[in-house]
Amino acid sequence: MAAMRTVHGITRAIPILHSGPGCVEKLERDFGSSGYFLSHIFPCTNISEKEVIFGGEGKIKETIENALKVIDADLYVVLTSCSSEIVGDDAEEVVRSFKNAKKPVIYASTPGFKGNNYLGHE
Repeated sequence: MAAMRTVHGITRAIPILHSGPGCVEKLERDFGSSGYFLSHIFPCTNISEKEVIFGGEGKIKETIENALKVIDADLYVVLTSCSSEIVGDDAEEVVRSFKNAKKPVIYASTPGFKGNNYLGHE
């Protein structure tokens, strides 16, 4: 959540979550209504059992492509979750494939089990 708040505090930056729908639902409830974009605009892969078993790299690629098409941001930040990190999805490699995109797409490894709320801001 701290990483989401950090991205949300950057003008014209949009977080893209590689997580299940439960993570997003919690963030939507806990988020306020500030920032450049409406507080509840954050694309999410909504990974399910299928992606946990077979991998979610295709879904993150599709979500980034769609975000680039429909959201006018200056920076797109892909954030991972516990589930996507545990199953070993290589979101960083997927993000690298967007190095020639018109707008920057960057990656941050942000599973909740790797640290506390303060670490998410670093």
